[in-house]
Amino acid sequence: MDIRTFPGRFCLVGNALDGYSLAPEETLFARCDVVGNPSDEAPPGSQRTPLALANLIGDIRSSTHGALQVQVAVGDAGSVLAPYPLVVSELTAGDWNRAAGANNRVEIRVH
Repeated sequence: MDIRTFPGRFCLVGNALDGYSLAPEETLFARCDVVGNPSDEAPPGSQRTPLALANLIGDIRSSTHGALQVQVAVGDAGSVLAPYPLVVSELTAGDWNRAAGANNRVEIRVH
């Protein structure tokens, strides 16, 4: 089983000290403080795996007695489900973040 995470690139406001949050919908894209994903700042690899997912993976391995292996990886950032809009002066954070939300996903493949 392969689990791939695809982080969306969101229009965020804030700062590194206090943290970032989604920009209000009506904010112009040009006013974004950061375009990215807050999880990009998290520790790499397994340290970033949420506890619930880690427990699920452990349960799968245990219940299948190791017959089903689970691999967790970050997917290719270029693999998007929704194209990001063209950056023009009237682009809003809401328009950008709707595409980012569609691209921010987890794919599970069993083979």
